[in-house]
This record gives sequence, structure tokens and C-alpha cells, in this order.
Amino acid sequence: AMDMPHAHLNFLSGDRELSTLNGDAALGASATFDGTTHDCGRFSGVLPGNNPPPNAGTNAPSLFRVVASADQSGTLNVQQSPDGTNWFATDTAAVAAGFQTKTTVVESKVVMRYVRCQLVNGSTAQTKVELDSVLVSI
Repeated sequence: AMDMPHAHLNFLSGDRELSTLNGDAALGASATFDGTTHDCGRFSGVLPGNNPPPNAGTNAPSLFRVVASADQSGTLNVQQSPDGTNWFATDTAAVAAGFQTKTTVVESKVVMRYVRCQLVNGSTAQTKVELDSVLVSI
């Protein structure tokens, strides 16, 4: 398995935790959490014309998977960017209120160099939240 930045768990060819938001950082009313930006260009074979470093691995991630659960409703986004500045929501899902009883999973094909998750809280402050993301190589 390749070493990835910001990792909590040590696995890639399947799943690897990349961004985490938990109850210690619950969001206020209408607040937004932007997950860590991940540069998928360091893997070989991600995008045509991409020049990864010579030591880049061959297990390019093909999916970005995010799971969220919160005690208040909100919106979960997967965002991708060609340059790390201009972001496009490639997949979006509603997060229903119900910590651990209602869980939302969003999965998006990696089509741009940079990828991150975003959680936008609804109008009521959270007291419990869990957000985890993984790059998946299939």
C-alpha cells in the first residue's frame, strides 16, 4: 500500500481514510466544512497529459467515497477541481438528521486532478457528526 497524506487508517487498494470530521468539530448552523484537498495527479494514469513524479505508484484512485452521519440535516458534496482553485460538485446528497441511525454515502468517479468532500450543515447547529472519506482504486 502506498503512503497517503493525512491518513488515519493504513489501506489503499480498497479504502483509505483521508478526511475526518467528528463530534469534536461539529458544525454550527449553516456552517461549511471543506475536507482535505487530495492531489490525485501524483498517481500514474490519473489523467491524460498528467506528469506524476517518477516515484508515483500505479494504483491510481478511480473513486472517491464519502460517508456522513449527523444529528442535524445538511448536504454532502464531492467536489473536484482541475487546478485546486475552481471546484465543481460532481456528486451531492442530502444528509438526514439521525446520528448513526441515518448514514449517507456518496461515491464519485475521479475525473479531475484534485478531489475533496464538503459538508454543509442545515439551519440547526450539530452536536454529533461523523464524516470520513476514502480514495478507492479498483
